[in-house]
Amino acid sequence: MTLLDYANWVPLPAPVTTGTTVQSFTSPDGEVYVAKNGVNSGQWRRARDVVKASICRNAAYTSVASAYTVWPADAIIGNSDPYGFCTLGVAAAFNTPIAGWYHVQAQIHFQGSTTAGRCVLALIGPPYIGTRPLFDQYNPASQYINATGSSDVYCPAGTAIQIQYLIGTVWPAWLGPQDNYFTVVYTGTG
Repeated sequence: MTLLDYANWVPLPAPVTTGTTVQSFTSPDGEVYVAKNGVNSGQWRRARDVVKASICRNAAYTSVASAYTVWPADAIIGNSDPYGFCTLGVAAAFNTPIAGWYHVQAQIHFQGSTTAGRCVLALIGPPYIGTRPLFDQYNPASQYINATGSSDVYCPAGTAIQIQYLIGTVWPAWLGPQDNYFTVVYTGTG
């Protein structure tokens, strides 16, 4: 008679000890696991537990007027990206390592301006959605805009999920993770 170890019933592959990319493994019950050389000693972890990251903008920033612009995040929030899913700078993105559903949440807090303006916060990346608005608001002069929104999207592996904004005038942004952030969490295969 065979005894089953229900605490670890799926035999996982050996730890990943070479290479620089995230590896994935799907168990017989459909659970997706990921591993990367140098992260958690290459041990396999459930993707729903570790495929996530948060980024923000810490350096001074003033918006670009009247053009959709990728939010140029420049910092990882805490230790939220040990696997290296994110790209920072003018092309800031969360790069999906595996296909599946992702929950995306973003906020950009713009300081007031002497000029009234409209602000749109949008999600781009998955090829089928184009530019998906998450927030759309018109603000009178001298009012701040706290653009925030979220969406669930299905992405193929290798999709660069980005946040864009469109604002009608030049406004400075409030800085730091309490006022601007972009968080992506893998939620499963569906």
